[in-house]
Amino acid sequence: GGVPSIVIGRPLARMLAVEVGESVQLISPVLKKQKLGFLPREAESLPFIVRGLFSAGMNDFDTQLALVDLKAAQTLYHMENTVSGISIRLRDVDHADRIKSLVAMRLGYPFVAASWIDMNRTFFSALKVEKSVMTILLLLIILVAAFNIVSTLIMVVMEKTRDIGILRALGSTGWGVRKIFLYEGFIVGALGVTVGVCLGLAIATHINPIADFVEKTTGLSVFPSDIYYFSEIPTEIKTADVVLIVGFALLASVLAAFYPADRAARLNPVDALRYE
Repeated sequence: GGVPSIVIGRPLARMLAVEVGESVQLISPVLKKQKLGFLPREAESLPFIVRGLFSAGMNDFDTQLALVDLKAAQTLYHMENTVSGISIRLRDVDHADRIKSLVAMRLGYPFVAASWIDMNRTFFSALKVEKSVMTILLLLIILVAAFNIVSTLIMVVMEKTRDIGILRALGSTGWGVRKIFLYEGFIVGALGVTVGVCLGLAIATHINPIADFVEKTTGLSVFPSDIYYFSEIPTEIKTADVVLIVGFALLASVLAAFYPADRAARLNPVDALRYE
């Protein structure tokens, strides 16, 4: 007896303008057989009292999910003692596909087994595309930085032509001059990588406070939950990815220094000192 209880997400409660203790109506379509044999679709509603609010951190759940007693749901949908589905919670979510296959083989037709990956396949496809695009953008940024190193070192070679000529005249080998500029390119790249990694890790670990600050100061939503599904930006720092990016950036800085270093090494001491 009595009015059954319901628990809904906080964003849904704001959309419905209800609070704990207030009543909401749940509407469900039902099929009723008539004398002529037709099965017209009708709608029935049942009142529920909001007993609590939850926040799962995922927009779909917070705006579309409502928790009610099993008996009340069966009454609302005229399902007697049956259910429309059973959820299985795993300790390791990465085993979902394997467990899904075992369940499907065990139950067979007409039961259908679906994992959380199947239910969010479009979302994961979008994430895969976004990750590929971000990888390309990162590579382009590194290449632009490498070209900057090339142009900077070429300018240094042009400014230090007299000094390079003196070194060569004093007996320095071409490889010795080349090493100077290779070291300079590596040092410039290493300094840039160090600063970049420190800033990147700091931003990644504090991305949500930064996003909140930007949203409060500018009024722009950095990470809208209705588009990205989550109420906060999820971050995970993978050591392997950081090491790979750092290694590629250092390699690019050294390779970028090869042309200026080779140009400096090929300077003829006589030509370098001719106008001095």
